Amino acid sequence: MIPALWAPEFDGTTAILSAVPADLKTRPLPPGLLLSAIVREVTPDGEHFILPHPSGDIRVLVTTGDAYLRPQGEIPFDGDEERRATALLRLIRYVRGRPIRGMPRRFKLSVARIWRYAEALVVHDGIEAGAPRQEIGSILDPSVSTISSAEWDAHPLRQRINRRLTLARLMMSGRYLDLVRQRRR
Repeated sequence: MIPALWAPEFDGTTAILSAVPADLKTRPLPPGLLLSAIVREVTPDGEHFILPHPSGDIRVLVTTGDAYLRPQGEIPFDGDEERRATALLRLIRYVRGRPIRGMPRRFKLSVARIWRYAEALVVHDGIEAGAPRQEIGSILDPSVSTISSAEWDAHPLRQRINRRLTLARLMMSGRYLDLVRQRRR
């Protein structure tokens, strides 16, 4: 089964193709397009595949079999239109053999945000396993393992752990979708 993270309802960087009405003229997708796919999964909503490219993989959902012969790109008005249009333009350039740039930086998570989310999950897992917060702090910053309990009470890492735990709990209650959607603008 295809991972939910690739589903276009969660990932605005997935290009969606459907079939155009029969009375409209269109060119079919190149027959060898799927031969270069690194992942290909068939689900009830269509066929998902990933085309590898040095500037970043191109994720595609083909909703019907006719979309291979009479393709049209879809851009749902869901607040992610700009990201979806960019993904569709990258696919068009790929199909035509033209140079492709990666997704613009504004559509990607920053390194700092990735670290924040990773720390939040580490803190959450530690708390769930019953580890004391100071022990979790010593994993994030080994120098904390040598300080006293009194110093720990005033240490800035203690507040950071509390913030990360709050973030982790929000993620566990459904905010993880914000992570996948990469904050719409």
